[in-house]
Amino acid sequence: MLEREERALEREERALEREEQVLERVLERVLELEKQEVVQLRSYSTASASQQGIDSLPRSLPAQSDDEFSLII
Repeated sequence: MLEREERALEREERALEREEQVLERVLERVLELEKQEVVQLRSYSTASASQQGIDSLPRSLPAQSDDEFSLII
């Protein structure tokens, strides 16, 4: 009886180890995909910034002359 329980526990332990290995591979794949996404976003961001020019004003903000700025102050 005790031998049977030990074998059952060993089988459960092996099954848990296999599940852990599968979960580790899934986690590695998810992390790999997230890294690829970050690289793509950086690439997109860099391309977008170079098209607009880093120092350019956003189109939603009108340019102000020096006279207009002094009125605000």
